[in-house]
Amino acid sequence: MTGEQHIDDRQTQRRELAVVGVLSTLLLAGMTAVLGVWEPWESDVAQAIDLMRGDGSWWTIVLPGAKDALRTVPELPFGLWPSAGLSTIFGVNEWSLRLPGVVLGIGVVVSSFHVVYRVLGRGAAWLTALGLLCMPMFVFHTRLAFGTAVGLQCSALAALAFLHLLTSPNAGFAWRLLAWLSLAWAGLSAGVVGLAGPVGLLIVGAFAKARSSADPVDAPAVRRALQTGLVFFLVAGVGLFGFGLTRWGAIVSLVGVLALGVIACFGSEARTLKRDGVLGQLAPIPMVIGALALLGGGLFMAMRVLPEDQSIRALLLWINDFDGPGTVAKRPAFDAFVHQIGFGLFPLSAFVPLAFADLIWNDTADSRQRVLVLGTTAWFTVGFLAPALGMPFSHVGFFFAAPAVAIAVGVYFKRALTSPPQPLLVVVAVILLALLDSNLKHQTQALADTIVGSPVDAFPPELAGWGFARALSLALLAALILYQGGALGLVRRAVANVLYPVRKPRIFEGWLVLWGMVLGGIILLATLYTLKLIGQPDALIELTDWVRSSRSWGRVAVPARFAILGGGALVVMYLLAFGVWRLRVARLEGSRDGLMMRATDWLLGVLTPPRNAMILMGGVLVGWAAFMNLGVTRAMTTNFSQKEIVNRYADLKEGTQPLLTYQLDARTNSFYARTLEAMDRRSFRERMPGQARVFAIVPRQNLASINKDFRALTGRTLPVLDDRSYRVLLVSNQIAKGEEDFNPITRALITELPKGTTKTEHVFDDRIELAGWKLTPDEPQPGSELTISLFWRVKQRVSGRWKVFVHIDAPGQRIHGDHDPVEGMFPTDNWKPGDLIRDDHRVVVKRTQGRGAHTFYVGLFRGSKRMPITVGDKDREDRARIGKVRVR
Repeated sequence: MTGEQHIDDRQTQRRELAVVGVLSTLLLAGMTAVLGVWEPWESDVAQAIDLMRGDGSWWTIVLPGAKDALRTVPELPFGLWPSAGLSTIFGVNEWSLRLPGVVLGIGVVVSSFHVVYRVLGRGAAWLTALGLLCMPMFVFHTRLAFGTAVGLQCSALAALAFLHLLTSPNAGFAWRLLAWLSLAWAGLSAGVVGLAGPVGLLIVGAFAKARSSADPVDAPAVRRALQTGLVFFLVAGVGLFGFGLTRWGAIVSLVGVLALGVIACFGSEARTLKRDGVLGQLAPIPMVIGALALLGGGLFMAMRVLPEDQSIRALLLWINDFDGPGTVAKRPAFDAFVHQIGFGLFPLSAFVPLAFADLIWNDTADSRQRVLVLGTTAWFTVGFLAPALGMPFSHVGFFFAAPAVAIAVGVYFKRALTSPPQPLLVVVAVILLALLDSNLKHQTQALADTIVGSPVDAFPPELAGWGFARALSLALLAALILYQGGALGLVRRAVANVLYPVRKPRIFEGWLVLWGMVLGGIILLATLYTLKLIGQPDALIELTDWVRSSRSWGRVAVPARFAILGGGALVVMYLLAFGVWRLRVARLEGSRDGLMMRATDWLLGVLTPPRNAMILMGGVLVGWAAFMNLGVTRAMTTNFSQKEIVNRYADLKEGTQPLLTYQLDARTNSFYARTLEAMDRRSFRERMPGQARVFAIVPRQNLASINKDFRALTGRTLPVLDDRSYRVLLVSNQIAKGEEDFNPITRALITELPKGTTKTEHVFDDRIELAGWKLTPDEPQPGSELTISLFWRVKQRVSGRWKVFVHIDAPGQRIHGDHDPVEGMFPTDNWKPGDLIRDDHRVVVKRTQGRGAHTFYVGLFRGSKRMPITVGDKDREDRARIGKVRVR
């Protein structure tokens, strides 16, 4: 490369680096202004910072405890220092809490791009940066103040800085300073877990660097220094943490470990290592001593002020959340940490095994690439094992090596788009991504659990926009199928053979069978669309019913009837395709020059160049990054923050109408609601029936009991003005004109049975009557959604809470519909005599569900006990037999 080309390349890199910085700033910082503080996790951080500034407890984390008493938690406080410093200037708000993590996160994205660009080029660098911005765990822990953001990002910055020092011989002083300062602060913020990944990368990378060094002194010198230091630190660590030294013994041992570690690592080899050798470049002795002094001094102060009853291991060895180490019963299992890889890094997690296998086994003669591969692999391995193995000792452990995964997957994507096809890898990728996508679609709470590191008490069963996410998953797989699967090379041949045949077909052609099936599918879809346009969407269903029930078939079994019709349709489609092929051969006379062929050649000309393939994959990743940072983030905030409820109250109130809280516990009444007046039961009874309008924030799970009290006072249901959160609701004692009531109990209480209801007269224990039922659709299909509507009339008060069971049975088959009444919001002990209640429950009929007549059973149960049926048709198991249902 000439000097001018080198300058141009550096300028291009700087421009693209700036674009990456702007993009990551828009995605990571752009939503911060509108995102509310997450309860209770960020609220805990805010309270800790308040007390840190107010009481001067900078060396420990203190939180309010029971009866306003203060409690110290065994957590390193240094990760909160940047937010505490900003809040001293700007106050405790969203920006002061989140800005340190956001700035560091942007630095991680930019550094990842820079490191990969210098070693593997722009394509892999862009895919790495965009992949990092897709990962839920990275983007959420960057933006949200969980107490781990600073430690996570400093650990990543240290690892990336060491990677740059290992792969760029001309790295300057700033990168060495960044590496060791970030490493020290990662240890101060996240303990051993924060140190593990960068140190593992440094050791493996230094050995790899030394082995490829041309200087014969480097390799043995590095080996002796690292082996001596590593053995010393392991022995000292076992003595310090394994045998449970006293507090002052631990402090003295820590100081000794740090001091002797410097001597062991560097003193014995200082004379033999050249100033520009591997260790001289990676670990200048003044910087190492400064970082160790900073780390040791901070840990010394944190241990010195830790209360006697708190665990030093909890402070130094593993990360704990603000709830403390927790009990054995509450400790998460190992698979909970593995879920962080699957769900926290989605969708790139589907490619992690393939990416690291490709990274390790793809041999390269480039020493810099080899060092990057080994260092990244070590970073991922140690970053996974350190917190994962520590799960039995801690309450929570976070995966600290997301950038390593982004680098591995970015490199894998680049090779997949530019290397010879490997169809088998695409099959594996399709299976893994499909499994993860299906799990997240049906278990959205798993994503929330993964992000916050503990079980979430309530979360929406569906995430808005997941259909868009599935389209992005298909686009991601389509790109891999086209390039890595080799489908791109088959496109022109397929178009030519199918649309431009040059020979007459034989009596039987394999291509014609496939073409006939495709043609049949196109005709079927066109028929369905036409029937829908003319208002006859059920015409095909009526045809299938005729096939099942018509006596014209005689004794022919139903499966055989459909086999005969299907075989006949296939024969017709084959003959049609055969005729079209012969007609095309006659018309074309051997020519393959046509509009479709020209369009295909143009499309292949666009898709084939590697640069365009990178743009296509990059566009898909940008879509994922936007979805995770905008759509999913907003859904999480709506559920976990009270900010949107407070804003809704501000839009609705007139004058000085107050906003109060009612029955909020300490874990949901901590940030936005902390300054609001709390109603007790007496105040509730005085204020809510009055003429003056009041608003209140209440727990969603308590709506039934609160609504029961409100009905007793006013004879009305409690208006719910905002129900977007699955944790808290905005309610009022009145509803103004133009406002909508979202209370599900209001919708459930009806005055008469709707049209289309099948009436019944089944009475349970002389207390509850099942007055009717309705299915939507009335004849469900396998694989479709079914809404079951049950109508209950209350005759007497019911003691206790009973659940509803629904059995739609056929021999060996059952559609289950067990549920709590009215989405769990209106339990039976809140029902009043005279109420007519509509209870809607949705189920998905299994695709394997048998067709034909089913018997519909309904009942009430509590544990293993069923409520007895005193009136109406029933079976021996206290199930009300209420009718027949036909599954089409």
